[in-house]
Amino acid sequence: MCIRDRYNTGVNEDTYKAHEEITKYIEGTKNPFLVLGGDHSITYPIVRGLTKSLPKRRLGLIYFDAHYDLRALEKDNVLSSGNSFYRILTDPHVPIEGRNMVAIGIQQNKSPSYLELEAFARAHHVTTVYRGDVTRENAEETMRRALRVAGEGTEGVYLSFDIDALQAADAPGASAPGAEGLPLEWVKRMVSVGRFVAGDI
Repeated sequence: MCIRDRYNTGVNEDTYKAHEEITKYIEGTKNPFLVLGGDHSITYPIVRGLTKSLPKRRLGLIYFDAHYDLRALEKDNVLSSGNSFYRILTDPHVPIEGRNMVAIGIQQNKSPSYLELEAFARAHHVTTVYRGDVTRENAEETMRRALRVAGEGTEGVYLSFDIDALQAADAPGASAPGAEGLPLEWVKRMVSVGRFVAGDI
């Protein structure tokens, strides 16, 4: 396998412009790729570009995250790490359906905002694998089940990884670290189970 550094957006204070650059570049990409850096706001423009480069192909999506990142868009339509998957689910030009989306590592709580996002995920048939559902013993089988859900009726699966899904000791640079996150060792085993058309970290 040949690995190459193909593109770098550089430093860009204009988030909208940076996202458009990502989408435009991904549109012309035909080989599997992995995007490194940024926060979860980049997942939407990446997936938008990917679906343009693979027209008429339905995709599934698996994402690791401590949070749902399904917040509704605000009045000023701000691009944020908290609404990438909302955008993917509600964009008619992105052929990813909730029934083929799996969120892994979600950390439950009883706050009204969390419960609202959880209800949205259920209403859109997103499969949730809570942090407490994953153990050392079932890590690989959990991923196999996620791949079956994401892959049912689709022609490829996209993988997105937010490092806040990891336990704080394994991801000291996370902006919203969680002490109860997934151990890196388990995640490595889980990711090695699948084949993906592309991904981001």
